[in-house]
Amino acid sequence: MDKIIRSFFCVFAFIMGVSGCSQVSPPATHVFPTNASSTAHSTVTPFPVEEPTAETTISPNDVIEELKHLLKTNGNCRFPCFWGIQPDTTTNSELHNLFHQLGKRGSETSVDNHLRVSSTFRLEERGGLYVDLQADVQNDLVRNIVVTVDGLWSPNILAQDWSAYSMDEVLSEYGLPTSVELYLDFPNKMLQFGIRLKYEKLDTSILYSGGYKLNANNLTSSDAIICPNDNISDIKLHMGKQPINYEPNGVLLSDATKLDIQTFHKMFTEDPSSCITVDLTAMGWNK
Repeated sequence: MDKIIRSFFCVFAFIMGVSGCSQVSPPATHVFPTNASSTAHSTVTPFPVEEPTAETTISPNDVIEELKHLLKTNGNCRFPCFWGIQPDTTTNSELHNLFHQLGKRGSETSVDNHLRVSSTFRLEERGGLYVDLQADVQNDLVRNIVVTVDGLWSPNILAQDWSAYSMDEVLSEYGLPTSVELYLDFPNKMLQFGIRLKYEKLDTSILYSGGYKLNANNLTSSDAIICPNDNISDIKLHMGKQPINYEPNGVLLSDATKLDIQTFHKMFTEDPSSCITVDLTAMGWNK
């Protein structure tokens, strides 16, 4: 388990420009390695996808404004809905229509009799915030979605730019999560963390990843101090009954801290800048 978590954070460090993890190759979407069972012995066949037509394509400026609106509102739909995409309800054609409306086309790949449809949306041509969306389509219906929102660490990206998915907003909107899991690593004098909220009744989980430099204020001989606010680099959402590209489980909040879920929820809804103290031994670290 330690090797898995270290691999995850090495990938994060690679993206942040930190050396020392040259043996780890970054996956297409980072944070944690995917389950081997989801890709092993897969038969992959690409399918051509039609270019968006003039009738379904909007101007680049309008695309940017629409993306900004979606990141602030989630398209005015509730989990497990993302930008109007609803597992077990949205068709493949409707999924492609969304891509076309945002000036993109989707790529399709057949994996073990499943159709994987994906596209990427950027606020800037290079760098900055971007959204990578992958959908698992079966019998013409979207069954599962995995979405990565990355580049949140960029200096010109503010929390309000992706407020629909901020931790305090999710906790306020959806209430107590079923569980909270923690991840922790210390590569290259960095404190790097992951916090995942699971909402089992909504078939939804959201993983917040981030980090900052180690110092005497965030690491002692027995504990690490995590202050997620303004230190999130990326988030990853899974929606659907059988998540694809899912990470290994983390350590439960109650095992790693003195907090229960109710206290955690109250802390971050009342004061998003709150910090939590994490037991290093419980996380598998002995400083």
